[in-house]
Amino acid sequence: MTAPRIEMLGIDLGKRWCHLVGIDTRGEEVMRRKLGRAKLSEFAAELPRSVVAMESCSGLQRWGRVFAVHGHEVRIIPSRFVKPYVKTNKNDFDEAAAVAEAAGRGSMHWPGSANRPAIGGARNTEDCVCTGPGGSRSWRRRTGG
Repeated sequence: MTAPRIEMLGIDLGKRWCHLVGIDTRGEEVMRRKLGRAKLSEFAAELPRSVVAMESCSGLQRWGRVFAVHGHEVRIIPSRFVKPYVKTNKNDFDEAAAVAEAAGRGSMHWPGSANRPAIGGARNTEDCVCTGPGGSRSWRRRTGG
Protein backbone atom coordinates (compact mmCIF):
# COMPACT_ATOMS: atom_id res chain seq x y z
CA MET A 1 0.00 0.00 0.00
CA THR A 2 1.37 3.42 -0.94
CA ALA A 3 1.43 6.38 1.38
CA PRO A 4 -1.34 8.93 0.78
CA ARG A 5 -0.33 12.05 -1.12
CA ILE A 6 -0.07 15.24 0.92
CA GLU A 7 -2.04 18.00 -0.79
CA MET A 8 -1.82 20.61 1.97
CA LEU A 9 0.98 20.96 4.51
CA GLY A 10 0.45 23.15 7.55
CA ILE A 11 3.58 24.27 9.38
CA ASP A 12 3.92 25.82 12.80
CA LEU A 13 7.37 27.45 12.86
CA GLY A 14 9.13 27.57 16.21
CA LYS A 15 12.52 28.71 17.46
CA ARG A 16 14.03 25.22 17.40
CA TRP A 17 11.29 22.87 16.24
CA CYS A 18 8.81 23.02 13.38
CA HIS A 19 5.59 21.03 13.64
CA LEU A 20 4.11 19.76 10.38
CA VAL A 21 0.67 18.36 9.65
CA GLY A 22 -0.12 16.91 6.21
CA ILE A 23 -3.67 16.80 4.82
CA ASP A 24 -4.77 14.67 1.84
CA THR A 25 -7.40 15.44 -0.82
CA ARG A 26 -10.25 14.24 1.42
CA GLY A 27 -9.20 16.63 4.18
CA GLU A 28 -7.93 13.88 6.46
CA GLU A 29 -4.72 14.15 8.43
CA VAL A 30 -2.14 11.76 7.00
CA MET A 31 1.09 13.00 8.59
CA ARG A 32 2.36 14.60 11.81
CA ARG A 33 6.04 15.38 12.19
CA LYS A 34 8.29 17.39 14.45
CA LEU A 35 11.45 18.48 12.65
CA GLY A 36 14.41 20.62 13.59
CA ARG A 37 15.16 23.61 11.40
CA ALA A 38 18.11 21.83 9.75
CA LYS A 39 15.90 18.89 8.69
CA LEU A 40 13.09 21.13 7.40
CA SER A 41 14.98 22.17 4.27
CA GLU A 42 15.78 18.50 3.51
CA PHE A 43 12.10 17.67 3.97
CA ALA A 44 11.14 20.49 1.54
CA ALA A 45 13.36 18.95 -1.14
CA GLU A 46 11.96 15.43 -0.69
CA LEU A 47 8.25 16.36 -0.45
CA PRO A 48 6.29 16.08 -3.72
CA ARG A 49 4.90 19.42 -4.89
CA SER A 50 2.03 20.58 -2.71
CA VAL A 51 0.50 23.62 -1.05
CA VAL A 52 2.51 24.69 2.00
CA ALA A 53 0.77 26.99 4.46
CA MET A 54 2.48 28.86 7.26
CA GLU A 55 1.27 31.27 9.89
CA SER A 56 2.93 34.66 9.55
CA CYS A 57 5.92 35.10 11.86
CA SER A 58 9.48 36.39 11.78
CA GLY A 59 11.06 33.37 10.02
CA LEU A 60 8.32 32.96 7.46
CA GLN A 61 9.94 34.65 4.47
CA ARG A 62 13.08 32.52 4.66
CA TRP A 63 11.15 29.26 4.91
CA GLY A 64 8.67 30.38 2.27
CA ARG A 65 11.52 30.88 -0.19
CA VAL A 66 13.03 27.49 0.71
CA PHE A 67 9.74 25.73 -0.12
CA ALA A 68 9.10 27.89 -3.21
CA VAL A 69 12.52 26.97 -4.66
CA HIS A 70 11.47 23.31 -4.53
CA GLY A 71 8.26 24.03 -6.48
CA HIS A 72 5.73 24.23 -3.65
CA GLU A 73 2.93 26.79 -3.59
CA VAL A 74 3.44 28.80 -0.40
CA ARG A 75 0.50 30.42 1.37
CA ILE A 76 0.96 32.94 4.17
CA ILE A 77 -1.84 33.21 6.70
CA PRO A 78 -2.06 35.92 9.38
CA SER A 79 -2.49 34.65 12.94
CA ARG A 80 -5.96 36.16 13.31
CA PHE A 81 -7.26 33.93 10.49
CA VAL A 82 -5.76 30.77 12.00
CA LYS A 83 -7.06 31.22 15.55
CA PRO A 84 -10.72 30.26 14.76
CA TYR A 85 -9.58 26.87 13.41
CA VAL A 86 -7.72 25.72 16.55
CA LYS A 87 -10.07 23.03 17.87
CA THR A 88 -8.65 22.19 21.29
CA ASN A 89 -6.12 23.47 23.76
CA LYS A 90 -3.29 25.22 22.03
CA ASN A 91 -0.33 23.02 21.16
CA ASP A 92 2.01 23.08 18.20
CA PHE A 93 0.50 20.17 16.25
CA ASP A 94 -3.04 21.54 16.69
CA GLU A 95 -1.86 24.92 15.47
CA ALA A 96 -0.21 23.36 12.39
CA ALA A 97 -3.46 21.50 11.66
CA ALA A 98 -5.40 24.77 12.03
CA VAL A 99 -3.03 26.45 9.55
CA ALA A 100 -3.62 23.65 7.02
CA GLU A 101 -7.39 23.81 7.51
CA ALA A 102 -7.49 27.59 7.16
CA ALA A 103 -5.39 27.42 3.99
CA GLY A 104 -7.80 24.90 2.47
CA ARG A 105 -10.79 27.21 2.74
CA GLY A 106 -11.90 28.52 -0.62
CA SER A 107 -13.00 31.84 0.84
CA MET A 108 -9.64 32.58 2.47
CA HIS A 109 -8.13 35.95 1.56
CA TRP A 110 -4.41 35.72 0.80
CA PRO A 111 -2.68 38.88 1.98
CA GLY A 112 0.63 37.69 0.60
CA SER A 113 2.59 34.80 -0.74
CA ALA A 114 6.28 33.98 -0.64
CA ASN A 115 6.02 33.30 -4.39
CA ARG A 116 5.30 36.97 -5.11
CA PRO A 117 8.39 39.15 -5.66
CA ALA A 118 7.33 42.07 -3.48
CA ILE A 119 6.93 39.86 -0.43
CA GLY A 120 9.22 36.93 -1.11
CA GLY A 121 12.30 38.91 -2.01
CA ALA A 122 12.86 37.15 -5.34
CA ARG A 123 13.60 40.12 -7.60
CA ASN A 124 12.95 40.20 -11.31
CA THR A 125 16.03 40.35 -13.51
CA GLU A 126 14.71 43.64 -14.89
CA ASP A 127 15.00 45.24 -11.44
CA CYS A 128 18.07 47.12 -10.36
CA VAL A 129 19.45 48.85 -7.30
CA CYS A 130 19.22 52.60 -7.67
CA THR A 131 21.07 55.09 -5.50
CA GLY A 132 19.05 58.15 -4.57
CA PRO A 133 19.98 61.48 -3.00
CA GLY A 134 22.01 61.07 0.16
CA GLY A 135 23.19 57.60 -0.86
CA SER A 136 19.89 55.83 -0.07
CA ARG A 137 19.38 52.62 -2.02
CA SER A 138 16.13 51.20 -3.29
CA TRP A 139 14.80 48.71 -5.82
CA ARG A 140 13.35 50.25 -8.95
CA ARG A 141 11.98 48.83 -12.17
CA ARG A 142 14.23 49.53 -15.15
CA THR A 143 12.54 51.52 -17.87
CA GLY A 144 13.15 51.09 -21.56
CA GLY A 145 15.58 53.38 -23.32
